[in-house]
Formats: sequence, C-alpha cells, structure tokens
Amino acid sequence: MDASSDIGKMISALKHELKARGLRNTDVATHLEVSDTTVKRYFRGQGITLAVLQKLAQMVDLDFFSLVALAGQQSIPKPRLTTTQQDALGRSAVCRAVFFQLMRGMTPSAVGQELGLTPQKMDMQLAKLQGLRLIRRLSNNSVEVLAYPLFEFDAKDPGAITNLARDLARQFLSGLNLRDEDSEWYYTASRLSQASVRRVRELTKRLISEVRKLGRADAVLTSRESQMYEFFIAAQPAKADRFLRPD
Repeated sequence: MDASSDIGKMISALKHELKARGLRNTDVATHLEVSDTTVKRYFRGQGITLAVLQKLAQMVDLDFFSLVALAGQQSIPKPRLTTTQQDALGRSAVCRAVFFQLMRGMTPSAVGQELGLTPQKMDMQLAKLQGLRLIRRLSNNSVEVLAYPLFEFDAKDPGAITNLARDLARQFLSGLNLRDEDSEWYYTASRLSQASVRRVRELTKRLISEVRKLGRADAVLTSRESQMYEFFIAAQPAKADRFLRPD
C-alpha cells in the first residue's frame, strides 16, 4: 500500500481511530461480515472499495467527509502559531494544556479525563480553541489540529510559547535528578566542524520526530499504562579549559 496515497492516508486514519476505541481486526471482520484475512487485505489497501471505507468510518462514528479531513491531516504541513494564538495560549494554562494534549493525538474525552475537566468545561475549552482557529471540531466529537508551535526553538523568536518552553526547560533542569534510576540521560563532548553541527541538528530533529510518533501511538493508552516524560536535548560551544581538572 502506498501510505502517501489518498486511500493509504484514509486507511491509516481509520486504523488510528479503531485502535483508539479498542477495536480489533476481529471486530472489524464481524462488522463487515468478512474474514480476518480479508480485513488484513483491506488494511494493506488491497481490494478496499468506497463502500468498505464508508462502513469502516461508521464504526468510529465518522462520516466520509470527516474521514477525508482526518486523512488530510497526515500530509498537509500545518502553519506555525501566530503571535495572537501564542499569546492566548500563554495566558491560559488550562487552554494550553488541552491544546497540547490534542496536538499529541489524544481524543477530547481522553484529554478531559486526563485533566479532570467536566464535559461542560471541556466543551468551553474546545470552543475557545476553535475560536482561535487552533482546532476544528469534527462530527464525531474528535478534532483536527490546525496549527502547531515551532518546536525547533529559535533563540530570536520572542513568541510566548517559546518563552514558556524556555521556562519549562529551566525548571526541568533545576529539578533533574541524575541519580534517579528512572531517569535516562547521556552526556558527551566532541570537537565538531560546522558541517558536523548541522548534521547533529538534523539527527536531533529526527529523534524528536520519532519520540512524537511514539507519543501519538501511545495516546490511546490510559494513565495507568503510560506516563508523561520530559525530554531536553541541547548543545552549545565550550572552551577546552572547561574539561581541564587540577591535579
């Protein structure tokens, strides 16, 4: 299956929604009245028709147009947050928390449970985020995230989210316990050319991207099955005498 094709994107979106609801291939087979083998073929993009896609969409409370919208999220680059959007998120911790959890792939109901928000309060936060054009609410009580922060933080970027990220990074570093056996950390120092530094930057972005993919895949798990982890990766030029130790 070509994952970049329209059908491939819709199948990928459906598989995510089915997993989020705890539905397995056997459940899909029962609903479609076909064998498990046929379901596997469908999910590989073999022999799947528009009628089958519509039936699969119904299983996760989506209409066909909402499915197309979800599929489109996987390929269209999202715009960067505007200054107005950043400032609005910077002023409201609750609104910011809801947005970042939705951005990680959690459903609105799961976010409400995670943050202890009543359905009414959650609805207010979703309405606020939609008013800021940060999300679009879909027909099955799910959402489409319309904009993302710039996570490759630019030191010259004065935005509220960047400033908040710096503050959180400082708090993280000040409270980090390197002797905690649950803390994963690595340290190294190397003499690098500018070309190698650019390569390190690419590798770091790739690592962060992979971590986010893991987070989106695990977004369907309960708080008992997963927990939040913080990551901080940094590099800066250092003088050689920093590594000299007196005898």
